[in-house]
Amino acid sequence: MKIYHDMIDEVLQYGTRKENRTGVDTLSTFNYNYELTWDERLRGSVTTYVGDSVDGNHRLPLLTTKKVSWKNIVVEMLWFLSGDPHIQILKQHKCGFWDPWVDAKGEVPMAYGNVWRRFPGLQATLDSDVPSLRYNDQIRYVLDGLRNNPMSRRLVVSAWAPHQAQVASLPPCHMLYLFNVQNVEESTMELFKRAVRETPSEASNLTRRIEAGQLDSFEGRNMARGVQPPPPC
Repeated sequence: MKIYHDMIDEVLQYGTRKENRTGVDTLSTFNYNYELTWDERLRGSVTTYVGDSVDGNHRLPLLTTKKVSWKNIVVEMLWFLSGDPHIQILKQHKCGFWDPWVDAKGEVPMAYGNVWRRFPGLQATLDSDVPSLRYNDQIRYVLDGLRNNPMSRRLVVSAWAPHQAQVASLPPCHMLYLFNVQNVEESTMELFKRAVRETPSEASNLTRRIEAGQLDSFEGRNMARGVQPPPPC
């Protein structure tokens, strides 16, 4: 996809060489934005159409500049949506991407799905002055909102739980998803990323982004536009 090549060119030409925790310097840029759309009417200089110009059907953007495992992308997203921190489903399908971050119990505590479905928080109770630990299912909240209150401006899924992310060996890169419904048929999803390794990771991230936007399709709307403002590369 041209949008991917343009982004790589931007990093190579204008990126700043920076040291980091890995010991391998990076070329870094900040706040590079792009948009993907399934609505051909919205295509333009800043919005890339990812539908099929022949039959108008939706397509998922898979890059051809490197090998991309469609199976692993689907399995990983299903694992995220399950909310299970254990990697059993990944093992069953021989998906080993998360193996380096697995703990002794076979879990990845900061995996996206665990925080999406069980975001930690404290809640006061009527019979005690001591707050109790409660978990928030953000995916369920967004789905209920899209169904019952689609014009809400609070349809947010966050993966950044500060007390965990600030000390995690692998803090979330995909920090926050924001869903916005403009009318009964179309909606927009915006993704904010803390960091991304453009050449090894972004090829799969493009497809994950569209998959996450399918939450709207569950409620009978088309995701007209997906907005991506990446952070440092």
